[in-house]
Amino acid sequence: MAEDPRKLFVGQLPNDITEDEVRTVFTTYGAVSDVHIMDGKPPGTQKCGFVTYEAEHSAKTAVDLLNDTYKFRQNSEKAIRVSVAKGKGARDSGKGGGRDGGYDNSWGGDRNRGGWDGGGRAGDRAPAVADQGWDGGGRGGGSGGGGGG
Repeated sequence: MAEDPRKLFVGQLPNDITEDEVRTVFTTYGAVSDVHIMDGKPPGTQKCGFVTYEAEHSAKTAVDLLNDTYKFRQNSEKAIRVSVAKGKGARDSGKGGGRDGGYDNSWGGDRNRGGWDGGGRAGDRAPAVADQGWDGGGRGGGSGGGGGG
C-alpha cells in the first residue's frame, strides 16, 4: 500500500484528547476530511491517531508547523509528533512504524533501523551509514563514487 501524503500520523497525544480537539487544531492548516484517535493502549499512556487532509499542501504545512512543537496541554512533557503516515506495507522497510519497531522487536529500535516513531534523528544514522562504506564502492558493482583508484 502506497503512502497517502494527505494522511498524517499524530503521536504523543494526551490520554484525555478528543477528536474534536485534534480537528480544531489541525483545521487551522486546511480542510480536514477525517480524524481517528487510537484507543486501546493501557490507561495512563499517551494516545496516537491519524488526521487526513483534503489537500496535500495542508498536510505538509501541519507537519512543518506542529511536529515536535505543539502541545495540546500546557503540562504535557513532550510535544506531539506529526509525520506522513506510513502505508501498511511500509513497516518492513526498516523505518519502524509498527509496534515492534521494525526488524528488531523492540520499542526503540537502534540507530540503523529506527524505532516506533519512524526512526532516530538523521544525525544518529549518519555515522552508521558512513561506517558501512556506502561511498559508491561497497554495494554491487560500484562504478564511481569514492572507491580506490
